[in-house]
Amino acid sequence: MELTVRNVTFGDGVLICAPITAENENAICDDVKQIMNNPVDVIEWRCDYYAYCQNIDKITKTLGMIRNITDMPIIFTYRTRAEGGEENLIDADVITKTKYIDMIKKVADTGLADIIDVQTEYLGELAKDVINYAKKMNICVIASNHHFDITPENDEMSKIFARMNNAGADILKMAVMPMCEKDVIRFMDFTYDMVNTCNKPVVTMSMGKLGMITRIAGTLTGSAMTFASVTGASAPGQIPAHTMKTLLELTGANNIKKTCNIFLIGFMGCGKSTIAKSLLDKTGKKVIDSDSFIEQEENMTISEMFDMYGEEFFRKKETSFLENLDMNESCIIACGGGMAIRKENVKLMKSKGIVIMLDASCETIYDRVKDDDKRPLLKNNMNTEYIKQLMDTRIQHYVSAADYIVATDGKTPECIADEIVKHLNNLK
Repeated sequence: MELTVRNVTFGDGVLICAPITAENENAICDDVKQIMNNPVDVIEWRCDYYAYCQNIDKITKTLGMIRNITDMPIIFTYRTRAEGGEENLIDADVITKTKYIDMIKKVADTGLADIIDVQTEYLGELAKDVINYAKKMNICVIASNHHFDITPENDEMSKIFARMNNAGADILKMAVMPMCEKDVIRFMDFTYDMVNTCNKPVVTMSMGKLGMITRIAGTLTGSAMTFASVTGASAPGQIPAHTMKTLLELTGANNIKKTCNIFLIGFMGCGKSTIAKSLLDKTGKKVIDSDSFIEQEENMTISEMFDMYGEEFFRKKETSFLENLDMNESCIIACGGGMAIRKENVKLMKSKGIVIMLDASCETIYDRVKDDDKRPLLKNNMNTEYIKQLMDTRIQHYVSAADYIVATDGKTPECIADEIVKHLNNLK
């Protein structure tokens, strides 16, 4: 599920957030200006670093200064010492829960922050009321939880996420400290499960040098945002923003819309199944082969369906497959050669994702399918002349359906997949 704040969408690739950790107003404003000159999507003001971090009048004045400098989404965060906060205090003691709640509500009243971080475990039963208050003021809420000494067991983390989710937050965040490599791997796997369970943007990170890999792994785990440093780090293991941007781009998938299905269409033998596997490696998206799916569902091969029930039976099964496809599941679908012939199929594909046509010459097609006896339309017609004749009847359907066309002759699957990823990234 996606959440859009000031034209920035959480759940669509991995956003980069830079924290402000300066102690005074002038330094804070300088930090904002520097952040704006870096590849950053979101700003987090870590108010607990501010010299007057419990003076609400000074807080709102400084927040207003930040808002006047930038149109970027602003997260307001007061991290308590109970969850690893700085609390660089001049005029107050360590914050009480009552003061913490009052601060969040008063910041929400100003409307200057787009998102407010709420430590739900710290507040316990009081968290839901605080979150509801902020949301009534049209402020989004990140429910956060931090463990600076351990990576809890999965059951415990699942319960924490459930409580954060039930409290009504818009984004769910957890940071942990790994004790060993297995903790990092386990936490990444856990993140993937939470993203697919909570139906809300999830943000996670494993801290320190050992957990640094998690900060660039959102394209695999589904974590919607990563924290990177520009003027100062707010947690151990944060990577400089420019380096973070490069690392995310090297994954080849950062900007690809996570809730967007990719339909690969084209004539039989154009490489749809092969390219789908290459795209899996580059995007982490699930791959579905429509022909294989229908064969498994019907417990018979396509050739058997053609022989027993005719082509029309199979074509209806293709349409049914598309109708039942979840538009938010975010898959790569290798479509059967005839999928794009029907107008209703094209309409369904375009409503649920992006349609990519793979093009190949009839000679290339023949070389790829000549030893394949599972092509019912080429039965007794395995030659380039017939392939060309059949392609000529379909080519216009493919071209009309396609959002983008990729020529595949003479290219490796990896090269073709790279071209598709580049095109999808440029759509943002």
